[in-house]
Amino acid sequence: MKDSFYGHIQQTAVSNRVEEHAEEIRVKGFTVIPNVIEEKDLDGWREKIDRIYAVQEQDYGYEALKSIQELDVCRAPMLYDFSFSRLASSPAITSVVKLLLGDWFILNLQNSIINRSNLVHHQSSWHRDLPYQNWVISKPIAINALIAVDAFSAVTGGTQVVPFTHKQE
Repeated sequence: MKDSFYGHIQQTAVSNRVEEHAEEIRVKGFTVIPNVIEEKDLDGWREKIDRIYAVQEQDYGYEALKSIQELDVCRAPMLYDFSFSRLASSPAITSVVKLLLGDWFILNLQNSIINRSNLVHHQSSWHRDLPYQNWVISKPIAINALIAVDAFSAVTGGTQVVPFTHKQE
């Protein structure tokens, strides 16, 4: 950027990828951090999610989950497998969260959405995280991290992010 200017122009300087990701979140409302999970490990994560969800479906029952729109939502997988705790505390993610929220933050929830071809998932409805909070704030109070373990496609489905919506009610 040009070194000389006049008027009060506030500029943000970024000196590394972590700061760049944080600035993208501040401006656009999202960023993409590649390779949080190495490609060679993806099959293992898919198997863990499917295994834990099968236990949850067995424990709570298909019909009960269906009645509350919780089919194919693997809730709190870290309670079943500690590796999900390590994933949630990945330095690639937490370094960006620390820049945005500071050193003290909590993991509010963790779940895995299972997309099945030709089925519409409840989570595919447009929603804001945090849901039911129809207001905006100048500094973030929560950060959502989505880690894709499957490629997004017409068959597998995918998440759409609407840029700048964190700045509008």
